Formats: sequence, structure tokens, C-alpha cells
Amino acid sequence: MRVRNLSRALALALALAGAGCGDNKIKVKGVVTLDGSPVDGALVTFVPEGGGSQNAIGVTQQGGAFQLTTLKQNDGVAPGNYKVTVTYGEGVETAPAGNVRDAMQGVNKAQRQKKPPPKYVIPALYTDPGKTPLRQKVPPDGEVKFELKSK
Repeated sequence: MRVRNLSRALALALALAGAGCGDNKIKVKGVVTLDGSPVDGALVTFVPEGGGSQNAIGVTQQGGAFQLTTLKQNDGVAPGNYKVTVTYGEGVETAPAGNVRDAMQGVNKAQRQKKPPPKYVIPALYTDPGKTPLRQKVPPDGEVKFELKSK
């Protein structure tokens, strides 16, 4: 069983729990690269600048591709200007469990074990909504690309 990062689950819960925006959403899809290589398994978050809209999130798949979700899967995002964050954290591998208690014990044990270095190291600059240099006006065609640099 693969357990995702707590921050991913929290971001998803916040995005799905918020009040709805209008029906004028644009389906946004894009690609994230780091030093020219696609990043899979990263959480992309669009945070509205100036309020009024709702956060939208997407998780990059193989090849770095993602689609944004606000309330329903891949429903897009309201037009506007957004700060963009990209975070990456590997989940932990655990053995199958027969009940919740066993599952939680497995997760706790796996998290205490020495882990290999993460597959990707996204610079902290891109992970903080207050510091990220990434800005995006939602384009009418919904196509975006974020080319991150490690240095």
C-alpha cells in the first residue's frame, strides 16, 4: 500500500471542501520539468492572487503531465492570476494490513526506516506560496508549462 504525503492529503481536502466557484472554469493541463526532465508525483497548486477564487491542485503523472482539480476531478480552475507551488514528497511502502490499527502501525514503522534520497529535490523556493516566483494567468486554451531549475 502506498501512503501519500500528509501535505498532499491536506491540500486535496482543503481544495475539495471549499465553496464552489462559478461555472466559468477553464480545464487546465500542463507539464512540470526540473532542469529539463519531467517530474512525476509532484503536487501542483494554483493559489489565487487577490482572493475571490479557490485553490486548484493537480498531481503530475509520468512525463510531468497534470490536470487541475477544484471541486470535481479535472474540472479546471476559474480564470484569473495565480501563484503556483510545486512540492514533491515520496510516500512510504507498507505491507498489506487487515485493519486500520495494523495499517497505521505499518506506516509508522515504514516512516522510521532509513529512506533512500528522494527521486526529485524541488527547491524550497517553489514550494512556498509566499516566496514562489511562479505566476500564471489562466490561459484560454488551458495549456501551461513550468520549467523549474534546481540552481
